This record gives sequence, C-alpha cells and structure tokens, in this order.
Amino acid sequence: MSVVPFRTILDDYGHNWLVHDPFRDQFFGNVRSGSGLDLAKPFAPLLTMDVVESETEYKVMADLPGCNVEDLDLTVEGHTLVMTAERKHVHEETKDKIHHLERSYGCVKRKIVLPKNADMNNVTPTFVNGVLTVTVPKLAEVPPASRKLEINQS
Repeated sequence: MSVVPFRTILDDYGHNWLVHDPFRDQFFGNVRSGSGLDLAKPFAPLLTMDVVESETEYKVMADLPGCNVEDLDLTVEGHTLVMTAERKHVHEETKDKIHHLERSYGCVKRKIVLPKNADMNNVTPTFVNGVLTVTVPKLAEVPPASRKLEINQS
C-alpha cells in the first residue's frame, strides 16, 4: 500500500490514511497535467518521507538534512502525528555572494493521520544522520469507536 498526499485512502482493513502537506496545499494545490500526472511532486519541501507498515508497527522515516534535533518538533494529536522542522540559512546575504541556490530553507510541517490500530501512547522517535524515524506500534485489539453507557438511577 502506498500513502498518497492530498487524499484520504482506505486500505484493505478499512483504515484511513491521510498525509497532509500545508506547503504543497497552499502554494500548488492538487495540480494535475492533462495526462493526469501530479505536477506538484517536483516541488518537494524540505521534509520528504516514507511511511511503512509491518505486521507489528508503523514506521515514518523523514529526511531532514541540515536540521538539528533542536530544530524539530514532534507532537501527537489524537491519531495524527505532526512533524515540524526548520533548516536555517547558512549564508549571510549581506556578506556572501550567492551564485545559485537549490536547497530549501525555512520551516515545514507535515501531518500524518495513522489508522485506529496505531498505539499513539507508545510512539518512539529517533533522529540519526539527518533522518527522523518515528516508530508507532500496532495495538493488538482496536478499541471500539463507541460504547454503551450505563445510566444510574437515583
């Protein structure tokens, strides 16, 4: 199964997946060519990632070259994993003569809504060699979406 930005997709088990990239949404939307190709893909922001599922866990691996751990913010909001990162400029615009810039700088934020069987209370993030890896174990049993409440009589 692949994670497709901008759209919610349903996997074989009925789990919803959503990857949200505010940078692409704001500036490029879901731009498509006449052939159906997604034209926004070449404009990848600083934070590119893979989302991989095994039998026991979900793993999010985000490339953040040039970022320090102090420049990262990782939060959990319900079943949403929110990653924010900043890569600062290393050039002094007043002193350095810049001939060409292709590397991206600034802040980026990505949101990933994980399936209901993701154990969001036991998320384990690591940051090694510019790669943020977030491991989320799967729950053995998915908690029910609703439950009946007993009404006390006085």
